[in-house]
Amino acid sequence: MARIQCDATFTQGDFSELVSQLVQAQQNRFDAILISFALHHLHLQQKDYFIGQLKSLLSSGGIFILIDVVRNEVEDRESYIQRYLEGVQKHWSLLTPQEYSMVENHISSSDFPETQQTLQEISQKYNFTKFKCLYCDPQNATQVLCFYQ
Repeated sequence: MARIQCDATFTQGDFSELVSQLVQAQQNRFDAILISFALHHLHLQQKDYFIGQLKSLLSSGGIFILIDVVRNEVEDRESYIQRYLEGVQKHWSLLTPQEYSMVENHISSSDFPETQQTLQEISQKYNFTKFKCLYCDPQNATQVLCFYQ
């Protein structure tokens, strides 16, 4: 951050605990909030509530950057998991069978990705001024999404 010569404060922690603490303290506003590969572990109602909390932590003109897995618009969760695991088998060639099994168990039990449309609807619900996808991987599974205050 020294290269762009701006004041910077980085706050790191378990987002499920940290955001609630910051909202309760009502002392901090952030220009940018980044969450990567975590939000998809929450169910839809939890994501909705959580994004609403994040909105209250952003300063005017702030941005919430989400890097995460996202379902295709026509996919249900099971189809997404099948497609994602096919990609893991194809592209993660260094995994041992035991490691693949661990990945498969984690994804099957803990991943609840939403569609980009659903996340955009949540952004509109909380009056973000703009929602934009900056990147989508070739498998159309991982995206960088920006929610602008």
